[in-house]
Amino acid sequence: MQEKMPKKEDKGVNLKEVAQLFSEAGFLASRYLMADEADELHEIIELAYPGTEAPIIGKAYNLICKKATGEAITLLEKTIVTKGDKASDLLRGFLGLAFFESGEMASAEKVLSKVVQTKDPVAQAMAQDLMKMIKKQG
Repeated sequence: MQEKMPKKEDKGVNLKEVAQLFSEAGFLASRYLMADEADELHEIIELAYPGTEAPIIGKAYNLICKKATGEAITLLEKTIVTKGDKASDLLRGFLGLAFFESGEMASAEKVLSKVVQTKDPVAQAMAQDLMKMIKKQG
């Protein structure tokens, strides 16, 4: 006798999960120097979620990977000014990363010293790791 499997209800596409996958793919594309592909993925996320930080962070990371740190810093600073108090600590952490990668250690340390105090565990861990690297170089 064959048992019937319960039917799984199709709840449709979860756009948040799809956007997360595109974001992760974009970061991987940036990391492996597939800049055009990464930019396309971040554009898709921006279309799906306008006004969110994920595509900005992705674009900035892509610029950092392309060694265009000055452009990344400009993009992140502009976004932080626009968002004001609503700018996330993760966004600020990526600004610290951009300063670090550009060799501007004093600016990186200034930004990251605030991010290490955040309650966002991802931003905090990122900032702590970068601060350790800055201290090793100092």
